[in-house]
This record gives sequence, C-alpha cells and structure tokens, in this order.
Amino acid sequence: MIKLVILTNAVVDKIPLWLRIREIMKERGSSYSLTAVSARLGISRETLRLMLSGEREIHTFELKTIAEDL
Repeated sequence: MIKLVILTNAVVDKIPLWLRIREIMKERGSSYSLTAVSARLGISRETLRLMLSGEREIHTFELKTIAEDL
C-alpha cells in the first residue's frame, strides 16, 4: 500500500503549508481554534498542533479533511 505524505516543507505561495493553514484558522476566528478543529476532525489537539507547527507530516487524507473543514 502506498502512503502519500505532504512534506512539512511543502510551500504555497512561498509560505509553508502548515503555516498557511494556521493563518486561515486565525482569520476564521474562535470556531477554528486548535481544540475546535481537532474535535471536528476527530483527531487529538496534540496531533493537530504537531501538524500545524511543522513537527509532523500531514498525510494527504488529513489535508483533504482539513481543507474541507476550512
């Protein structure tokens, strides 16, 4: 089985992908806090924090879920 992973150094418009996701969450307000988003995605707050700090890779299925939520 092939596992696709978005590298933590992936960039969008010269901004790391994880940083751009954090920016969008901040723009959307308190309903897009780490706690709120992780609850909607069904993952732990710590896992989301690691993904959005560049300390953990974001798998493609996770990126799809995050994008749908945003």
